[in-house]
Amino acid sequence: MLASVVAAGCFIFVACGKPDPNSVIPDGMTMVQGAGAFGSQCPYGSIAEPRPVRLGLWECPIGQDPLELKRSPSPLIFQADCKEKTIAIRTADRTVDTFWKVMPDGSFLTTIDSGLIQLAEDGEGNRNCNAYPQAEIWGKLDCTDQDRVTISVNTIWWLTRGKKPEGASGADCRLPKSCYLHAEGKVRQCQ
Repeated sequence: MLASVVAAGCFIFVACGKPDPNSVIPDGMTMVQGAGAFGSQCPYGSIAEPRPVRLGLWECPIGQDPLELKRSPSPLIFQADCKEKTIAIRTADRTVDTFWKVMPDGSFLTTIDSGLIQLAEDGEGNRNCNAYPQAEIWGKLDCTDQDRVTISVNTIWWLTRGKKPEGASGADCRLPKSCYLHAEGKVRQCQ
């Protein structure tokens, strides 16, 4: 499944602001009203404002086109260290704070539970319902300039695979197990 997602991801593009109404939507993708966001943290502690990345909904036949998000995924903050070959991944709300070694070629792959996403409608009559995603994050570090690392990132939020966070309230969405959001982008650390 991951290989087909990666292949499909080649058609997704990064955009800030409003989507271009003339842009081509890949077959099988549903537009999403709402955005993900990727940011970076410098080794000295300063955090760059997360930048929006365009989300696409895939493998999710719920009849919501576009899918409206009332609450988008929490922004992902990345901090890479090329000398130590590590990457830290956090959510902006600090519900996730994880640390991983990267492969010798700078690539990485990890899976984390990532809070909640709220949908305006799930196609089953549930309004303002919650999905509890599990995020699959992969990418590669470009360490040409070790002080200003460029991190290529792909993220899939599997909408039905995560754990319900403590204290989450509201109706749960009823979604097919195949539903996921996808985004990709480049994070330029300390730039």
